[in-house]
Amino acid sequence: MEDRAEVVIGTDEARVNDEVVEALARDPDLFRRGGSLVRIQPADETDGTPTIAEVSAALLRDIITRHVRFVVMRKATPTNLGAGEIVQADGQNLVKVATHPPTWSVSGVHQRGQWPNIRHLAGIAPCPCITESGQIVGAAGYDPATGLYLTDAPRLTVPSNPTADDVRSARVLLDDLFADFPFELACHRSAALAPLLTMLARPAIRGPAPLFPVDAPTQGTGKSLLVHTVFAVLTGTHAPLQPWPGSEEETQKVVTSIVRAGRPAVVFDNAQRPVGGASLALVLTATTYQDRILGQSELTPALPVRTVFFVTGNGLRFDRDCERRVIPVRLVPMLERPEERTGFRHPRLLAYAADHRPALLSAGLTILRGWWAAGCPDQHLPAFGSYEVWSGIVRNALVWAGWPDPFEAKVMLQAGNDSEVEPIRAVLALLREIDPSGYGVTAAEILEAAARDDAGEAAQSILALGRRRGDKPSALTLGQRLGRHRDRIIGGYRLRRLEKSMRGVLWTAESAPPAPVHDVHDVHDVVSASPRTEKANQNLSTGNERHARHNVMNGGTELDRELAEAMSSAPWFAAWSASERAAWARSVLAACNGSLRTEQREFLEDLADR
Repeated sequence: MEDRAEVVIGTDEARVNDEVVEALARDPDLFRRGGSLVRIQPADETDGTPTIAEVSAALLRDIITRHVRFVVMRKATPTNLGAGEIVQADGQNLVKVATHPPTWSVSGVHQRGQWPNIRHLAGIAPCPCITESGQIVGAAGYDPATGLYLTDAPRLTVPSNPTADDVRSARVLLDDLFADFPFELACHRSAALAPLLTMLARPAIRGPAPLFPVDAPTQGTGKSLLVHTVFAVLTGTHAPLQPWPGSEEETQKVVTSIVRAGRPAVVFDNAQRPVGGASLALVLTATTYQDRILGQSELTPALPVRTVFFVTGNGLRFDRDCERRVIPVRLVPMLERPEERTGFRHPRLLAYAADHRPALLSAGLTILRGWWAAGCPDQHLPAFGSYEVWSGIVRNALVWAGWPDPFEAKVMLQAGNDSEVEPIRAVLALLREIDPSGYGVTAAEILEAAARDDAGEAAQSILALGRRRGDKPSALTLGQRLGRHRDRIIGGYRLRRLEKSMRGVLWTAESAPPAPVHDVHDVHDVVSASPRTEKANQNLSTGNERHARHNVMNGGTELDRELAEAMSSAPWFAAWSASERAAWARSVLAACNGSLRTEQREFLEDLADR
C-alpha cells in the first residue's frame, strides 16, 4: 500500500477526481468499455468462460483505496502532531491526516463516462486470434494494439508464411476432428468449421457474424457434442449452454445480458419454437447493441457486439428475418437410434480435442494465416448481405483451403423452406407463354389461363397460390402474393410489375441474365474446387437442392426444363459468355452426371470442353 498515490482533498473536486483517475490507470485489472468502468470476471465452476462485469460504485471505492491515499490538511495542534506528516504552507504548520475516500469523489469518478488514461477493453478472446493485418495475438492478458484481453494462451506453432503442405496438413487435422459426425453434405462440414474460424478471426471481422444453427432430425445425433467440440478447441471447456427463451420479451433480456457480459460465444440449446424475433435479428446484424436496463428506464451504453451465437435443435425452424442470417450445420444419421452407434474414430472426442487443443488451434490459425500471407485472394463467392466482412475472411479462407462454401448450406435451407418458389416459377413460365411480348397481364388473366384444361400440372400451383384458406382462387389474393415476390429472379426470369392500366396491375416475365461467373482460383495448389456460377447457386435456391442433397437427380423435371431451355438458346443462356456456359456445364455434370440422358450429357460435355 506504500506505493499508493497521495491525493489531497480540497474544494476543487475536479482536480481531486482527475488525480484519482490518473492513479486508477495503474490498475492492471480495470478497463473502460461503452461508457462504464469494467473488469474481467473470472470463470465460475458452471461456466468456463470469463466475462466482462461493470464495476459498481461500492467496488470502485474498494479499488480506489488500493491505489489512492486520501489526506486532508489540518492545522497542526498538540493533539494531532502524531497524526501524519507535518508540512509548511502559507507560513503555517499543517498536518496531513489520512481519511476515507469522499463519497462525492467515488461517485464523480464512477459517473464520469470518460477515463482517457484507463485502458479500453474491446472484448474477451478465449484463445489466440488473428487481426486485420494478419498478425496473431498470442500472449495472455491485455493486448494494447487490439484492446482484447486474451484469457488463455497455449503454445502454438503457426508458420508466418504457411506452405501448401502446411495448409493441407492443417486441413487434414481439422477434418479428422469432425470425422465422426454424420454431415448431410460436405457444405455442412464446412459450416461446422466456419464458427471455429470465425472465433479465431473475430478481431479482424469488423462487422457481424451469422448465427450457426446445428440441426438434426432426431435426438442423439451429436448436435451438442459438435458444439462442445468447437468450444473444447476454442476455450478448453464445454460450451456455455443457454436455454432457448420462451418469448420475445425474454429473448430481449437474454440478448442484452449476453452483450453486456461481452461473452465471446453463446449456445441456445434445444430450441423448441421457431428461431427468430426482433432482438435476435438485431444482434445478428448489428455492430453495436443498446437496450433498456432490466428494471430501469435507463438505456445501456451502445456496446460492441462480438458474440458468436449458436443454436441447436431437432428440426429447427426459422422466421423469415432470421433465416437469412444463418449458416446451418445439418446432421443426418443413417441409424434409427443414432445414440447406439459405435466404431468412432475418436470415442472420447472431447478429451481428444482438449489433449490436442494447441495443435487444433494452430491448424485453424494456419488456414487463416496462409490465406493472409497469400494476399487474401478473393474466391468470388456469391454475396451474403449484412455479412460482407465475415464472408470476405471466413468464407474466402475456407474455400481457398479447399472446403466447399458454407453459404451453400444456407441456400439449401432457404430453398427447402420457401414453399412459394415453384408456384412463382410456374407463374413466370405461364407469363412467358401468354405474354411473350411483355406487355403485361393482370392477376385475373393469369388465373384464367391457369384454369384452362390444357394448362398442365404446374398451373395447379398457380391456382393454389391464389387461394386463401381453401377458398376459390381470387385475383386479389394472387396479386397480393405476387407482390411479395415482385422483381424476384427465378430460373433466369424476373417477375416484373408494370404500371397500373385500365385493366388493373399488370405482370410480366422479364429476362434477367445472371451475374458474370468467376472461377475459384487454386492458390498455392491448395484449392481443388469446381467453378462456381451464379446460375449453379440459383439452381440450389430454386428446387434443385433435392438433387444436390442426394447427389442424384430424382426425376430430373427441373433439370430437364433447364437443359431444354439451354439447348434451345433461351434468353438467359444466350446472354452468357462461352466461359460462363462452360462453368455452368461443368457444375451440372459434377452434380448430376449419373441421371443425364445421352443427348444432355453430350451437350454439356461439348460446352465444358470449350
